[in-house]
Amino acid sequence: MSLHSQPLREKGVEEKLVRDFIPIIAEGCYRKATPSEALDYLAKKLVEEALEFLVTKDPMELADVESVLKALTKLMKVNLEELTLKKDKDRGGFKALWIRTECYP
Repeated sequence: MSLHSQPLREKGVEEKLVRDFIPIIAEGCYRKATPSEALDYLAKKLVEEALEFLVTKDPMELADVESVLKALTKLMKVNLEELTLKKDKDRGGFKALWIRTECYP
């Protein structure tokens, strides 16, 4: 394991956010995200995990999505539960499973 304060690129390896224990578990080069780039890396990770769930439908991918959401809410200093309750109150949740379709005359 190599930890660097500056990015070092392994051939063919794209920089991406990994879970906290991965630098201990897996060989490779790692660096800590800077505060200015943390939000972007977390946002990209959220999309990555959501796409993995879309393809696999594996509940473990939902756990990954939740972990990323928790990290984002901590970084952004927001209460996701409060925001969700407000949004659900204003616009409803997704319990009824409405699908918007094309309107035909």
